[in-house]
Amino acid sequence: MERKIFWFCFFGILIFGLVLRVVPTLGNNFYFTIDQGDDAIHAREFFTRGKLLTKGPETGIQGVHAGPLWYYFISLGYLIFDKDPFGAVFMMIVLNLAVTAVLMWQIKKHVGWRQALAVGCALTFQWAFYDTSRYGFNPFPLVACGFALVLLLSAFLRGSAKYYMYAAVPVGLAFNAEVAGAAAMGVFYVLFGAWAWIKKKLALKTYILSAFLLPGVFVLKMIWDAYRVWQATHTLPESNLNTFGGINFLGVGKAFLEVVGEASIPQNTLFGVGLWVVICGIGIRHVGKFPKHFIMLSLGLYFVSFVFLGASRGWQDWHDLFLPPLLFVTLILVLCELWQRTNRYGRIGVIGVIGVILISQASMFKDRYLQYLHPSDDPGLLVNQIKVVDWIYQNAENNGFNVYTYTPNKYDDHYQYVFWWHGRNNYKYLPCEYSFMPKAIKYLYVPNSELPVYTEPKLGCDKFVFLIMEPFNSFGSTQDKFAQGKPDPDEWFEKAKTNTELLEEKMIGKVRVQKRKYPDKISS
Repeated sequence: MERKIFWFCFFGILIFGLVLRVVPTLGNNFYFTIDQGDDAIHAREFFTRGKLLTKGPETGIQGVHAGPLWYYFISLGYLIFDKDPFGAVFMMIVLNLAVTAVLMWQIKKHVGWRQALAVGCALTFQWAFYDTSRYGFNPFPLVACGFALVLLLSAFLRGSAKYYMYAAVPVGLAFNAEVAGAAAMGVFYVLFGAWAWIKKKLALKTYILSAFLLPGVFVLKMIWDAYRVWQATHTLPESNLNTFGGINFLGVGKAFLEVVGEASIPQNTLFGVGLWVVICGIGIRHVGKFPKHFIMLSLGLYFVSFVFLGASRGWQDWHDLFLPPLLFVTLILVLCELWQRTNRYGRIGVIGVIGVILISQASMFKDRYLQYLHPSDDPGLLVNQIKVVDWIYQNAENNGFNVYTYTPNKYDDHYQYVFWWHGRNNYKYLPCEYSFMPKAIKYLYVPNSELPVYTEPKLGCDKFVFLIMEPFNSFGSTQDKFAQGKPDPDEWFEKAKTNTELLEEKMIGKVRVQKRKYPDKISS
């Protein structure tokens, strides 16, 4: 009977989690910014042309790229949904639900079915975890890699040496998502292996092969990328010098305290940190092996990440996004174990603490979810970009046209993909030129932009020009890959409107769109 109850609730939690994630995205209500556009125009090289990709998104270190598996991963979603950007979102939803399923399965196996369901249900309403499935962003798989690393090392501590070798896989995969967070995981993995070897829990040969072979491949590749930048320029880019030009323990330390608070009482960081420390400090002496290992490994990863990320000035808030869900699961797991192991009065206290935490988390989840549930006028949302593209085509009078896009980050990767996917599919032709500036050298940021598959079919090109102008403070590139050369709005406008005259202007949400014509085509 207990088995039937578990599996019924198990699948119920996953189905509910799926619905909870899919409903807000209906009608293209999800972010598709320059980052997602950049991923899409690179991934389409594989899912459209079958080209093998050898490098992934560029990191915050200019010229250094993550591994290419992120592109292959989202390509599967693009293929399933016929090139629709929802494909990338779908893959992140599936990945997060898979994390929930594996956690419940492992906790049931090593702790108990009630604790497994409690963790799965609680995780469904934890915003830090849910947030990593709202759109396709390459650092988000770090969450799955972090959980996989902790679970595999926990299995190693229970006496299975082979699981240390297996734990190299999520570390290697993380280098295909976000390199800074992956490097923190890699350092922790190496240090943990050294401790295990010193304690004679791990053979030296196994340690060296596991800790340095698979992760080392990705590290060597990044070193080679950096060397090639140096070889080509004989200097280090200014952004790279800024990254490694100092330490930032104070700023990172403050953010890491907020990480703990986010995993407990997100509305009050100090109270949340205190509650987490007290509960896990008590729990580590009164819980079984699995929760104890989970606590120790999560804390170890937390402190190593803090030291590693604080040792430079390159920290960004997505580098450690795998930590809040890990610490939250640790907290709920320990509380469930304490409930099982204490007396009646102790259980009342534990239930009270769980109630406070879950109400706090649910309150934050409700506020954020309701904001996300309905479209806003944010230019970073795909629904608004489609409205812009539709207005342009519907006002092109069945003519070809050029279109130039101003974004605060200079490049227009997201519109590159939306015109190619939505515009061509629905209106059967592409703009003659679509770029961030007239006569721009597109191949610098759009792979193979000159190929017919990305330029055809098109109509006459000498009549209309459309200008798309995003607000300067719009939701831009979180990676800020093109920090140098950001355009001044007025300077861009003067260049983009050259030799044209205004016919019509339209505000679509926060985006200003102008329809213009070349002077010799304007009738008197």
